[in-house]
Amino acid sequence: MPALGLRTSIVTLVSLLMGAIMFALITVVAMVSHQDAIEQGRASARAAITNHAAIIQKTINMALVGARAISSSVEIAVKHDHIERDMLSHFVRETLVTNDRFSTTWIVMGPGPFDGRNDELKGQRQQDVNGVYLPFFARQGDVVADVYDPSDDATIIHNHEVFRTSFDQKREAVSEPYYDSYGAYEWLVSITSPILDPQDNAIGVAGVDLTLHDLQTQISRIKPYGVGFAFMVSPKGMVIAHPNAQFLGKSMELLGLGQDGNRLPTADKVIDTVLTYAGEDYMLISTPLTIDNGQKAGTFSVMFPVSVITTPAFQLVKTLFVIGLVFVGAGFIAAWLVGIRIAEPIIRMTGVMNRMTDGDLDVTIPDAPEGTEIGKMAHAMKLFRDNALELREFENREIATHLQTEREKRELMDGIIARFEESIGGIIDMVSAAALALNTFSQDMSITAEASSELSSQSANSSEEASRNVAAISSATDELTVVGGTISERAQAARDGLDALTSYLQSLPSDTALADVDQIIPQIAAISQEAHGICESISEQENAIQEVARNIALVSQSAHDLSQTTQSVKTVAKETGDAAMQINVAAADLAQQAGVLQSEVTSFLDRIRGRHPGQTNPEQ
Repeated sequence: MPALGLRTSIVTLVSLLMGAIMFALITVVAMVSHQDAIEQGRASARAAITNHAAIIQKTINMALVGARAISSSVEIAVKHDHIERDMLSHFVRETLVTNDRFSTTWIVMGPGPFDGRNDELKGQRQQDVNGVYLPFFARQGDVVADVYDPSDDATIIHNHEVFRTSFDQKREAVSEPYYDSYGAYEWLVSITSPILDPQDNAIGVAGVDLTLHDLQTQISRIKPYGVGFAFMVSPKGMVIAHPNAQFLGKSMELLGLGQDGNRLPTADKVIDTVLTYAGEDYMLISTPLTIDNGQKAGTFSVMFPVSVITTPAFQLVKTLFVIGLVFVGAGFIAAWLVGIRIAEPIIRMTGVMNRMTDGDLDVTIPDAPEGTEIGKMAHAMKLFRDNALELREFENREIATHLQTEREKRELMDGIIARFEESIGGIIDMVSAAALALNTFSQDMSITAEASSELSSQSANSSEEASRNVAAISSATDELTVVGGTISERAQAARDGLDALTSYLQSLPSDTALADVDQIIPQIAAISQEAHGICESISEQENAIQEVARNIALVSQSAHDLSQTTQSVKTVAKETGDAAMQINVAAADLAQQAGVLQSEVTSFLDRIRGRHPGQTNPEQ
């Protein structure tokens, strides 16, 4: 799994890198190609619309030239006062015959005088019911016919916009689309020219009609990229030509071109835009059409789906995408091979490093070619392993040395603790024994004092009894003297032992870690002071006992003085009893202090052993 993960990572990284490069390349190419395609399509459409607009404009201008020729022939006839209506009609007819793009040629004279023959000719062909000159010739298939209706009334035509624009404004004009119900019976656009007399008064209008069917047929042949279409609208927004005949003569708003399309009739320059039509993006290119006199005749437009010019770019993008996939696949294979060549040694090295991290320094480091990155890595790992082995050996030596030092220190402490425990134990036992002896001695002294008091009382009544008691008292006094000396010696020995213990503890070296010695020395000093006090008390009692002995000797020498000395004996006996009580209290206190000393020494030794776990308590 680790090998697969590393190899997969390398392959994925390289593949993603190549994919990103190809995606960026394809994106740039697509954007550039898309923009180039639009620009090329726009340029091509402009060239096409320019050519087609020129053809349509040429047709309109030809019609204008025909209308001018007809109006000029009438003006010349009027000017030279040589008006022959038949000759003018022939000229109107020949204008239609010689131009197969024209649908109708005609003249409509105004209501004013023309040649003075209206009344004479009214009701005849090419005249209306009032004799107004109205020659109309229309193309019917391959035949040019004289369209005549006896009921024609020029008054109706005079009110038509086609007539009024040129007649009233005395200018050439292109009419809005209209349906001709007089002869052609279809949708027409009229190109008119005014007929002026020598005084520049309008006396009539000459015109050439172009059928929307003819314009539509001509425009229908225009199919940009095979799927587009062309159309033409008038300056007032009426559809003049469109592939769909149902829009002819209707407002261009029905085409559904939106705001951009609705401004076509008033545009005075080329419009080049993209708009939504039938749910798809269409390129709209429009150009205004003008006749020779500069008047706008309408707007010619072409539309085609943007996709038809961007499809080659998309095809290029698809081709590049396929090429990119091939490159990515090749990169994947190359990355896989690179993964096998590079990832495998790295994976082996990683496994060795993991084992070395876990402490396995006996692992074998794989060989790798020198001079390569893998070889350098292997060399570094060998140095790391050798240094780690040296470090481990050094640590082992340090651990052995430390254990030896600890062992020696522990043995030294064991010796010190044993010697200390042995010395202090003997001293404490001796002090405890002395305290016990003092307690026993004090009890004996108390009993003796009571006996002496009782005997002294009895001696007042009987001297004989006093003599016996004196002997007993003398014996007891001797015994008391002996016991007091023994106690004094033991108390002095206990004091000397405590002083020796204090000196020993103070002489211990500072590096033995006996930090609690300072706490024990004051306690031993207190006990030594108590023993000193006991020694002084015993010394005083010895003096008292000696005094008793002297008194008893006096009693023995002189019986008659017995009554006098009895009271003294009672007093001494009482003092001896008090001294015995004091000795008893001192002995109890000495025993208590010895117990406290024993407890402190035991606790001290336990703490010392607790700091050195290798030691054991001998008492256990």
